Amino acid sequence: MMNHPAPHYINEHQSDTRGIKDGWYAMEKDGNLVSGPFSSREVCVRSNTRSEGIVTLAECSQLAKVTSPATASSSR
Repeated sequence: MMNHPAPHYINEHQSDTRGIKDGWYAMEKDGNLVSGPFSSREVCVRSNTRSEGIVTLAECSQLAKVTSPATASSSR
């Protein structure tokens, strides 16, 4: 049986405690975050059920840098 991550919301208090941003994360049963943050539960679920596999936290961080509004406006 595989350990599929489940969507889990990390609120502002929890994010401060963990040193991460608040938002939706894919979390394994043991409490490890495997990807995120995502803007919504739906995006989290979609991202973690892709046929290519799970998006890692590092990949999400890189994607966030590439697609952030600040990055988009500064590249004009």
